[in-house]
Amino acid sequence: MPRPAPTREQLIARFWSKVDKRGEDDCWLWKAALFSTGYGAFRWGKNNVGAHKLAYELAVGPIPEGYHVHHECETRGCCNPSHLKVLTPLEHGGLQPSAKATHCKRGHEFTPENTKWQGPEKQWRQCRICFNANVQAHVERKKQRQWFEENMT
Repeated sequence: MPRPAPTREQLIARFWSKVDKRGEDDCWLWKAALFSTGYGAFRWGKNNVGAHKLAYELAVGPIPEGYHVHHECETRGCCNPSHLKVLTPLEHGGLQPSAKATHCKRGHEFTPENTKWQGPEKQWRQCRICFNANVQAHVERKKQRQWFEENMT
């Protein structure tokens, strides 16, 4: 006989039992499973949810559709609702260290002419020189594969 599903109150109690609540201003660290990204993972019904997102929803309220939950403390395992803030994807992307970079990782400057904005809400950028080089390299690899298949098989 299958076990009865836990009640909402039981799930909430189980969730908070996995949070190391410290001082009001300290990070409340997640003590259980983690996603590969380093964020806390909690099983809610049939779904794994982000622990920080669930902490925000339980303490503050629903996360608006399309918004992200940002850790103001920059600690992925933190579940302290006072450290969590909802932001649009564009606002959230602007807080990432890469958003402050003046040059790409290969040294090309991010100018208006050399910046390609990507993502559904244009929330991240890419160097056009590197993007074009990657496309060209992909085309060359595809041509080599085609030649190999035509001539070696």
